[in-house]
Amino acid sequence: MTCDASGTLTFRKPTAGFPLPRFGAACPLWPLYAALGRPSQPVETVVEMAGQGGRLHRVLAWATP
Repeated sequence: MTCDASGTLTFRKPTAGFPLPRFGAACPLWPLYAALGRPSQPVETVVEMAGQGGRLHRVLAWATP
């Protein structure tokens, strides 16, 4: 997914097993917003999606200046 500097999602491309919100903002627990405060520094975390039976996903985010 892609967002602008305000955190508004501007592009969504879902992947298998990781559904994205169709409307509204991304989850605040995702590293998307942490990356906006640290341009050019990758941010990585592991997230557990609700309703996925404990399935874990490795998520990477980075912001370009």
